[in-house]
Amino acid sequence: MNRRTLLALMLACLGLAGWLLLARAKRTDTTELVRGAQADAPTAEPVPIEAGRAGAAEQRVPVEKESSTEAPQPIASAAPAPVVVDKRARDWVNLIVQDRLGAPVPNAEINMVGMRTKRDPRAHYAWPTEPSLGRTAADGTARIWYPVWVTPDDEAGKLTFKVSHPDFVTRIVDDFDVGAERRVIVLERGAFVIVSGWIESASERILDVEPLLTEEVKLPGGAWQRIRDGRLSTANIQTGAHAIYLRHADAEKGLWFSAVTPFSLAEAEQKELHLQLLPATRLEGRLEDEVPRPVLNGTVLLNLLVVDRAGGPVTMMREFRAPIRADGTFALPDLPPGDGQIIALCDGWASERVGDPGTPDDERIAQKVDPASGGIFVLKMEPTASLKATLRDPQGKPVEGAFLSCWPNVQWLNGYSSTFLGQSWSATSDARGEVVVANIPCGTVWYGVAHRELDLEMGAEDRTQQADLQPGKTLEVVLDLVAKEK
Repeated sequence: MNRRTLLALMLACLGLAGWLLLARAKRTDTTELVRGAQADAPTAEPVPIEAGRAGAAEQRVPVEKESSTEAPQPIASAAPAPVVVDKRARDWVNLIVQDRLGAPVPNAEINMVGMRTKRDPRAHYAWPTEPSLGRTAADGTARIWYPVWVTPDDEAGKLTFKVSHPDFVTRIVDDFDVGAERRVIVLERGAFVIVSGWIESASERILDVEPLLTEEVKLPGGAWQRIRDGRLSTANIQTGAHAIYLRHADAEKGLWFSAVTPFSLAEAEQKELHLQLLPATRLEGRLEDEVPRPVLNGTVLLNLLVVDRAGGPVTMMREFRAPIRADGTFALPDLPPGDGQIIALCDGWASERVGDPGTPDDERIAQKVDPASGGIFVLKMEPTASLKATLRDPQGKPVEGAFLSCWPNVQWLNGYSSTFLGQSWSATSDARGEVVVANIPCGTVWYGVAHRELDLEMGAEDRTQQADLQPGKTLEVVLDLVAKEK
């Protein structure tokens, strides 16, 4: 082989080696560029894939494999997206309103008034500001909306609504399960009641009266209509035992009332009530001297009683409220005749519960009073109590931002109890998990906790607990909360 040939072969080998080195460098640069692009690019949102066609999520960049001694890194799973609550979300219930014989009731008015949640059906929530109203069509059907979400973390499970019609007894429907299926609501025809009053002689007939009935009677607007002789009448009162009194306003003599009068109705009965009218009574009273003056933020409530002289049950009448003046006095004017029970609350003090010696604390009742007895009624008072709770999560850490709500009870003569003044007491826990609810009337108190993620443990029926508060004392409890059920 001559020298020229050998030189050509050497140049060819050098060129081949140079080309191989250049190709390898290009592959390495490409790989690094792809790696950098993958590291810098933001994670894309999942792209839905239509049936029969791959979406952009399936497109891949071809990258040449390289050997590596590093162990593969686990891929972190994405955190679940938080539930988005649409406060404007609505759903619908479908109703058919019929009479007892199955005939449709057209033009019946339906008014949604309250809700219960799926997780805590014992708690009752008032309807939102925007009303949900509807009327039945000629075939008795109606479609009524309700909000999907009652609280930020719980949906509507049961509804409360009122169905009324001039020819039928108004019906309050409670614990109505939500759902789209069409369901029947049956209305009953009531008895026919006619009312009038008299002052000096039963032979006279006073027509300008306002009938007021016990709480179980729910009359729609315009239920009382005048018959030919001018007396008021209605066919909207259900059968059974009730009570009524009449109110009459005289331009010269002021207000007049009949006595609270029990009566009973049978089906399709016509009853005429012609009642004597008496001057209105007035209750003047004051808090006992142990309560410091000035009295702040005071309210007094009188609950008139209906006593059936024939031996029937004692029932409640309507409530009358008045503010308590700074000097501890109060006045409840324009009352119908009759006995009652009275409660009061101001800063630091609440009305004392009474009972015979040995009466259990949770059976002591509100004080009795006769507004017509005259004189100044002195209301016995006792210091209010407080409830202090320390809230802990399942890991024993303090829970901040939870609401502790209390519902003190008051006992009435008929055995019925209600929350004191119809209100609740609540406060929010601090960074230490501590919360104090103050100025609570003493006695049996129910309490519960509201938090987005945590709750009290489930009891026999719900997630509320009971406490017995003593006058002037603070009851301290430690509450270990659990995660809410999903």
